[in-house]
Amino acid sequence: MRIGGKRMITKNYIKMCERAEEIQVKWKPRIGDTIKHRLTKSTQLITLYDIETYSDDFYIEEKYTWLPTQEQLQEMLKNSWADPSILLAEFYGWQVFIYPKFKDESITERWLAFVMKEKYNKVWTGEDWINEENTTT
Repeated sequence: MRIGGKRMITKNYIKMCERAEEIQVKWKPRIGDTIKHRLTKSTQLITLYDIETYSDDFYIEEKYTWLPTQEQLQEMLKNSWADPSILLAEFYGWQVFIYPKFKDESITERWLAFVMKEKYNKVWTGEDWINEENTTT
């Protein structure tokens, strides 16, 4: 998927989602979700259109990776900020002033990093999510 020439679902985003165990365990499949089959080497993406088709598969551990959309990532933070405008302002401030490392990443990668920081106090190392206390930056 592309918006403005930049891919929304990148290989790095898939890797970030695969390692975001806190988000994966809370996933409740619904129509429209984008998923990646974990057991194949290809990065073929599937959009759920019929939950019954996949329902038996969801009980097989680690068979699919959920790739949340920006909207789904923002929904994860809805209890933290009553006003969406404040959420956007916090996101902007975080990415520009606190964690500028993500300025060249896709917007979806930035939202995932923001969610992981706000909800789980974790930062992305390029390989995995670690507790922020364990970083020197």
